[in-house]
Amino acid sequence: MSICFEVNFGGRQGSVLSPYLFNIYLDDVCACAFNVKKSSCILIGHCHSVICASITTCHGQPLHWMSEFRYLGVFIVSSRSFKCSLTYDERSFYAPVNGLFGKLLNSASEEVILELVRTNCTPNFIIRVRVLFSVR
Repeated sequence: MSICFEVNFGGRQGSVLSPYLFNIYLDDVCACAFNVKKSSCILIGHCHSVICASITTCHGQPLHWMSEFRYLGVFIVSSRSFKCSLTYDERSFYAPVNGLFGKLLNSASEEVILELVRTNCTPNFIIRVRVLFSVR
């Protein structure tokens, strides 16, 4: 059984005032300027493939719908459930590895090349994967 407690702020759920209080809050949010170039919309859920109407800011600037976006270095993808993409992280690993192989393949031993990959390329990839799985 739940313990009763007094609410000293906010509105009751289902109150007739809730829509009005939300509109007041939304007016304050719209009054804040934000960077439209860094803002976008994404759908996650069963209707992720639906084409949505355009959304504009209070100043008439459009917000674009994206199939994926980057947030704190993690690429979030529009899908049925919350999903992140490793494609960019894989590229950030393979690009320096291929660069090392291209420069050192004929001049260094396999052990030296593998040690350079282990010390220079692998930590970056591991950190990104750890961040990715901590977000989930």
